Amino acid sequence: MDNKRKISKKRLQMGEEAWSEYQRQRKNNKSNRYRLNNSEKVISSRRKKKKALVEYKGGKCERCGLKSEICDIYDFHHIDPNKKEFGISQNGKNFSLEKLKVEADKCLLVCKNCHAVIHYEINQKRIHELRNKSLLDFNSATGQNLSYQEFTERKEKIIKQVCTECKEDIKTGRKRCKICHEKYIDKKYTGPTKDQLIEDLALFKNNKSAIARKYNVSSTSVSHWIKVRYKL
Repeated sequence: MDNKRKISKKRLQMGEEAWSEYQRQRKNNKSNRYRLNNSEKVISSRRKKKKALVEYKGGKCERCGLKSEICDIYDFHHIDPNKKEFGISQNGKNFSLEKLKVEADKCLLVCKNCHAVIHYEINQKRIHELRNKSLLDFNSATGQNLSYQEFTERKEKIIKQVCTECKEDIKTGRKRCKICHEKYIDKKYTGPTKDQLIEDLALFKNNKSAIARKYNVSSTSVSHWIKVRYKL
């Protein structure tokens, strides 16, 4: 008995290469149809569950009292983050309603505006605690009793920065003062005159990298001066 699989007429007519491409497209189309149908079901199920959870939590913002039939304006804020098992609105999660209710009992139902305000207040509290901690650590290490303003002023004096060109005091995070920076930009983008560039080419023996270092630009800029601007 011949156990070999029979080859269909369509496959024979199409040829192996065309048949492989046809099967690949067919599988992709089937996968896309399943993904589309399934995602619509998941979205619909999650919307129904969120509506049920909003009603379960009272149907209004527990902070400002806002009440609306639009469930998308509400968020679930965990009162104690350490007890949080999962985000109720977390993407890719489709828990049962009973499990979602258990998690919702750990949360406040708030509108998105109040939720943003809550997290702003939490962040401000953390910043305040970090400032106090750094101040306390400094005072305990030095034996002083500085206020936070005095501590900040002292730290700014320590981190003092000077211009690399004229050595004047400047704000932290910069290399040059405003005047020197403008001169640097003019020098960087204007470049040398034609005669100066010819002298530099002779001096550095056509070494573009050396000329670039002299004017604090890239080798591409030097090539542009030679080929495009002055056509040397």
